[in-house]
Amino acid sequence: MAVEGRYNFPAPAKLNRFLHVLGQREDGYHELQSVFQLIGLEDSVGLQVDSQSPKISLQEPEGLTCGVENLAYRAARALQEFRGCSLGARIQLHKHIPVGAGLGGGSSDAATVLVGLNQLWQLDCDEQELLQLGQQLGSDVPFFIHGKNAWVTGTGNELVDMKLPETWFLLVYPGVEVSTGQVFQHADLTRDTPAVTIARFSESTEGLDSLNNDLERVVFSLFPEVQSAKNWLSQWGTAKMSGSGSCLFLDVGSEQNGQTLLRQVPENWTGYLIPSLSSSSLHGELQNYRVQT
Repeated sequence: MAVEGRYNFPAPAKLNRFLHVLGQREDGYHELQSVFQLIGLEDSVGLQVDSQSPKISLQEPEGLTCGVENLAYRAARALQEFRGCSLGARIQLHKHIPVGAGLGGGSSDAATVLVGLNQLWQLDCDEQELLQLGQQLGSDVPFFIHGKNAWVTGTGNELVDMKLPETWFLLVYPGVEVSTGQVFQHADLTRDTPAVTIARFSESTEGLDSLNNDLERVVFSLFPEVQSAKNWLSQWGTAKMSGSGSCLFLDVGSEQNGQTLLRQVPENWTGYLIPSLSSSSLHGELQNYRVQT
């Protein structure tokens, strides 16, 4: 029996602590290496079961009008079709993760819809089934379903859990929305970075700071404002771009250190001071939900 009522579930963002492009496959996808770090910047996804109709409705925030192409909507439809579910759902997105920033907001929203509706519709899909559905939606979605910091390879779908030290990050978003497809299709993209081994970086962030994001050169050429933001943030340490987006980040170690820098972020950019997460806040909220119900 489906669960009545509206529930709000978190959809946390991620950082790419580095991102290497090893090559391009025959199917057009790229072989990648990265470390995905969960952070405490979150969207909120409202879910309510419709037991009278199989209709999926999506309420997006002002300015975001993807409609049926939105990953959250597509996730609900994919789960519904996979299980032949006759129930519907009303989805409401509350966006706090900037769009096109390389923080995985859309993928995280989709993962939260899959995990949340699996619970509310009481479909009993196991994690492997959800991971397979997530992979069909986007390469980052399985990471958010699994919900643990990870060493990431393949097209982004091969995950090995990693323990990363707790820390704080200063994020700078220069207000630029970057298209992932545009970056990966660019002729100047580096596609032959040598592979590195996970053993070199386990239990340490020193190795992570020594590695680059291969997408930066292309993004900087297309969007000079992103390079300006990196140059500004690099005054205080090793600043990097996250994913294929426009958000720059710096490991500041503590909230106190970050507050000093946050106050200096130029007014035309948006600054965020955000803690790291050891596991997804979505999983924690699901535990609370199960206890309450």
